[in-house]
Amino acid sequence: MEAALRAGCIKTRGHPFQVNTGKRTDLTDLNQVALTRVNTAFWVGNELFMQAKKRLKRLNSVVAIRLSSEQAFRLAERARQTGQTASEWGRQTILQALDASLDARLILAETLALRKIVLALQLDLLQGNAVTEQRLRAIVENAESTKFAMTESRLHAARSRNSND
Repeated sequence: MEAALRAGCIKTRGHPFQVNTGKRTDLTDLNQVALTRVNTAFWVGNELFMQAKKRLKRLNSVVAIRLSSEQAFRLAERARQTGQTASEWGRQTILQALDASLDARLILAETLALRKIVLALQLDLLQGNAVTEQRLRAIVENAESTKFAMTESRLHAARSRNSND
């Protein structure tokens, strides 16, 4: 099989592991085909197939957006932080946004903030600490500043559990 892929015979032409220079192969002398690259993305019909991690993704639709230079930089930076390309990160982010509505996210965020406040106050009471106005303000500010991050973390954990099932 490997020899056939390297040779570029008619049956394997266009195969993702086809190795050649991208030039037309002279079928009379297949042993002189240059071994220069292995295709990792290939076209079949009008669809692009990409090899990703351990499976083949079938991507046949394009969504184009316009961004300012600053927005494009932010997008590229976020993608780099996650170890993805901008396209992969954008695809993943858009699909995740479809999983939970804004209303559901807001309700979850408020619920998690209230939970954090109640648990912090309960812990203070169990430890015998008096709840002062200053302490209560600090607890509420902390809950308010972290509620959306907690929400995204919970949604991500739920998605991960669902994808593993």
